[in-house]
Amino acid sequence: MIKKYFKRILHKKSYNFDSSKPSVLIISSLKKNQNYYRDNEILRQCNGFRLAEDFNFDKYQWDIRKIIDKFYKLNFPEFIFLNYNHHFTYKIKNLEKTDIPVFAFVGDTYDFIMPDERSQQKKTFIQRLNPVAYITAFPNTNEMLYEGIGDQTIKIITSHWAVDEKIFRPQNRWRRYDIGCLGAHTAHKYPFRNKVRRFLLSQNNLKFFKKERVYEHDGVKFSKALNRLKSCFTDASIYKFTLMKYFEIPACGTLLFGEQTEELKTLGFRDGVNFVEVNEDNFHEKFDYYIRGMGRKDLKAITYNGRDLILKRHTWQIRVRELLTNIKEILKSNVRT
Repeated sequence: MIKKYFKRILHKKSYNFDSSKPSVLIISSLKKNQNYYRDNEILRQCNGFRLAEDFNFDKYQWDIRKIIDKFYKLNFPEFIFLNYNHHFTYKIKNLEKTDIPVFAFVGDTYDFIMPDERSQQKKTFIQRLNPVAYITAFPNTNEMLYEGIGDQTIKIITSHWAVDEKIFRPQNRWRRYDIGCLGAHTAHKYPFRNKVRRFLLSQNNLKFFKKERVYEHDGVKFSKALNRLKSCFTDASIYKFTLMKYFEIPACGTLLFGEQTEELKTLGFRDGVNFVEVNEDNFHEKFDYYIRGMGRKDLKAITYNGRDLILKRHTWQIRVRELLTNIKEILKSNVRT
């Protein structure tokens, strides 16, 4: 039973405990966005497995202590990595009674200040665990987390998005479309994205890939879609997030047209070097310049440099190594205190 479970989760012939690696329990999801690929890399660099929506929680009465006793035996988890999923995580019992340090990944920091029932359920569940640290991908919105938790002293680890470079890569496909504008188009959350879409639908000079969402939560198919595009636009939402697409688009050898964010420079993004910065006043001119105009001569170099940046700094192998270093330091400091 145990071997079969680890074989399915880790995609290995058998599960062998490596004493040189930390032991972890991941509570997350199997939706194949970047959370999924991050979790895969954590499992490669640690001992452990992932509890997701396909796990038979009912068999253990949703008691996390029974699950840990069953699967970990002597190799008790050194920490729990929690990526809350609103479909099932709130049902898990006794997570706060395991005495195992919890590191809670917070993707959407605004969940902690929103009044709706689902956001409050998430906030209450995570707060009850009293995580050793929160992990965020968007440090510019950490104030939302401080406000929602009501504590300015909580520890926060920044871990930006990254990619699995074996999934998000150039695939030598025919890039028949000049440009795409992909993702959710919720009007109040993505006003810039909606403005760009309206423009692209109204013009005939650029061949526009008209779909909004492409194979939601499937990285393999999303990568194939990006490989059909010469370029792709993304904005940062009203929250100015450096979204997954800032990394996914250039990783596929597709020119990134992106809105500026606070973190882009620190992350190595340079306008006209490895991506093209656009705003609400100049995006149409820049689209035309780089796709149809004189900037075409630079398009190949910029897209090459964009992928090079991702490979050198923003793969999950690199990011998880950094994340685990931070986690180990916090665990050591907790032992000393």
